[in-house]
Amino acid sequence: ARFAPGLSLEFRGSLPDQLGLTLDADGLTGVAPLVPDSLGSYLRHLPEWVLYFKQSPPENVLVLKTLGGQQALAAVEAGTSSVLVQTPYPLLTERLAEDSRFPQIEFRATEARSLLAEDCPEPCQKPEQNFDRILVAIESSAPVGSTGMDPLKTDQLMSLEGMQSLLNRLLPGGWLAVHRFLLPPPRGEMRLLATVITAMRRQGWKPDQRLGVFRTLSTLMVLVSREAWTPKESSRFREFCLSRGFAPVYYPDMPETEMNSVIHLQEPVYAQGVRELLADTPAFHASTPFDLQPVTDDRPYFELFLDWNRLADIRKSLGGKWEGLVEAGLLVPLLFAAVSLSALLLIGIPILIHLRRMENTISVLLYFAGIGLAFMLVEIALLEKLTPFLGQPVYSFALVLSGLLTASGLGSFLSSRFSRTGIRFYFLLLLFGLFFCFRNLSDLLRELSGEEWIIRLLWAWLVVSASGLLMGIPFPAGLKHFAVFGKHTEERRIRVAMAWCANACASVAGAAGAVWIAQLAGQSILFLLGALAYGTAWLTLEIRGG
Repeated sequence: ARFAPGLSLEFRGSLPDQLGLTLDADGLTGVAPLVPDSLGSYLRHLPEWVLYFKQSPPENVLVLKTLGGQQALAAVEAGTSSVLVQTPYPLLTERLAEDSRFPQIEFRATEARSLLAEDCPEPCQKPEQNFDRILVAIESSAPVGSTGMDPLKTDQLMSLEGMQSLLNRLLPGGWLAVHRFLLPPPRGEMRLLATVITAMRRQGWKPDQRLGVFRTLSTLMVLVSREAWTPKESSRFREFCLSRGFAPVYYPDMPETEMNSVIHLQEPVYAQGVRELLADTPAFHASTPFDLQPVTDDRPYFELFLDWNRLADIRKSLGGKWEGLVEAGLLVPLLFAAVSLSALLLIGIPILIHLRRMENTISVLLYFAGIGLAFMLVEIALLEKLTPFLGQPVYSFALVLSGLLTASGLGSFLSSRFSRTGIRFYFLLLLFGLFFCFRNLSDLLRELSGEEWIIRLLWAWLVVSASGLLMGIPFPAGLKHFAVFGKHTEERRIRVAMAWCANACASVAGAAGAVWIAQLAGQSILFLLGALAYGTAWLTLEIRGG
């Protein structure tokens, strides 16, 4: 494999041998052995070299979300004393660490935000835990192969809070660089710039004095300094770009004549976009067909660009192709519609023929559909919240799925011993717990993100188990309650069947619906909606009981 994204066309040498690496048969990248033979002048022609060009070697460098370790090689080439490398995959981390022949490189396998919190919980008051250079590797922006799957990915490092965490970890004189692939029409690149500029303003910094941007043929590099740029810094930045054949997009006091220089575009969309963001951010967002607002920790879908008010404009900007809307974020709503229709046809309609054979069917349908929908809303919310907290989707999926099933089974077993007053108490406790999660779970997980992984796992298990135990009570309690009102065995049988069907329909549709709601309004709102659904079911039980 040959992997050197953004490599200058001025480089005429050869690259070291690399191994091809794919993740789940997707995202081909190259891994160069971390040995002295992998060093060389090609590293000085990569966009990342802007962090070291004509500067004293930094003491410590942090590389985030890398896969091949090429950025660590560049830091070693520059003479860096200490390089901390974060990769999101333990197996890859072990391989890189085993093959490395550079003692100054340290590897960590964890989620990027967790690594920052583990080293020094924010606000970090330990200078030795901050960095001279921080680089977010380009591999994190590589698109996945399946159309429409990118909007499902979450990235809390690229959220507004994540960007502020990166800025907070810079030492005086420090630099932050974020490298991304260019994927026209400009979407992720402009959202990144909007996020960086907004984060700097929240820090009380003037972004027009601390921001540098340039592009290669296929990538975009965003550079932020802790201090305002001097004329010397601007001159150094310009010299680096011109000597490597890179196109300056923005730097302090950049003349307009350079807006479309070196690598010419039909329109200097990137340079114009940066200037619009710096001059009038709301006007920029109002003029673009895509949703390019910075994402937050509660809604960290960085690749979700769909704006429902501008579907026609988005389709036009994508060349009139409807599949472009799926790539922009239409997949989940389409999936929700298809799943809901299938559930209704295969589960809901067959039971409709029995509606006339029993009384108070609305109460049964409303109760069991409500608790089925609520269960899925809470389950998806826990999955989304605990994935970055635990570091890997496989950990959160295994914990949430097994924990909820086990705990809800225990809750169902215990519910047979509860009186009506006891059922009422546990319903209220469940509603209170979900409202607590809506208001405080995000802050709690953020405070605990700096703990050891086993401690985080125990806290996550506690949250999942408590939720599952309480959510296991409503279903058997409802079956017992509503079946009592059947005058005959046949009517009781129909009531039970209808309860299962209503619950199944709502659960199937609720899974896709919960993801869609999280994309639209954030993950925490799922807990509130789950509480409302459980509350509606409880009121139905109380009224019917009366």
